Amino acid sequence: MQGAFLRAADLNEGDVVTTVTGSTTKDFEGGERIILATEFGSVVLNKTNLKRVAGAFGSDTDRWVGRSVKLCKEETNFAGKQVDCIRVYPDIPKETRPLRDTRKPETRPKHSVDPEDIPF
Repeated sequence: MQGAFLRAADLNEGDVVTTVTGSTTKDFEGGERIILATEFGSVVLNKTNLKRVAGAFGSDTDRWVGRSVKLCKEETNFAGKQVDCIRVYPDIPKETRPLRDTRKPETRPKHSVDPEDIPF
């Protein structure tokens, strides 16, 4: 792995199941993004991956720590071309229901992430 963030080529040997160790935000040219830190490396979450993770683990990013995710190399359409990408899948046993944040929005911590608020 070279650089600060994982790239699809880092998954050439196959999918990786890893544990979330934290998250941060970073400003990019296209806007602010959430960086998912795992034991395997850090992934910049696009809208698709953010919705998957938040939908499974809740909007409070602190509650993601210790959870298991599967990183997969897949293809997506970008600017009219098929390109490699990383997809993040929550690694949840089938018999377990996804964790939902049932707190009222006004009682959630400020660092909560609502995927609908992400501009990208």
